[in-house]
Amino acid sequence: MSEGGSSTEGRDLAEVAHRVRHACMRVTRKVRYEASALPPHLFTVLAMLEGGPRTAAELAHREQISAPSMSRTIKDLTTRGWIDRTPHPTDGRQQLLDLTEEGRAELKAARQQRQGWMVKRLVSSTPEELDILERAAAILHRLVDESHSPRVDAPTDAAEPSSAS
Repeated sequence: MSEGGSSTEGRDLAEVAHRVRHACMRVTRKVRYEASALPPHLFTVLAMLEGGPRTAAELAHREQISAPSMSRTIKDLTTRGWIDRTPHPTDGRQQLLDLTEEGRAELKAARQQRQGWMVKRLVSSTPEELDILERAAAILHRLVDESHSPRVDAPTDAAEPSSAS
């Protein structure tokens, strides 16, 4: 079965793939930009630091952005008092970045805002629609979990994109 326009039970898989991808992208975009006042790039870094201290280089690599871009984000987060810098224990050239209590609180608030945004949209759904959405979410998780291949346009040793949300 090819990826292009194969069909299963008369369905054009390319068209289904397009509709699913488009819907997922729209929801993601809306949640990232409308649900919280916290800019998405700041949210992402706070979420990555939730797992423990990291260097700026690690953060830039995981997000696949340039060191100068990450440096600007780190400066913004530091100015806001949401992250602290401490000396790296084994590499004097680097610093470890970690969340402050204020940063944890901001991340928690942003997550609650995002969750509230989605709940407001789901409240008018029928029980049947909610069942369908739950099944669709489970299917999407399974499809993503089964996919361990690198990006199509990325080198084979590319880092995995972050899953912060």
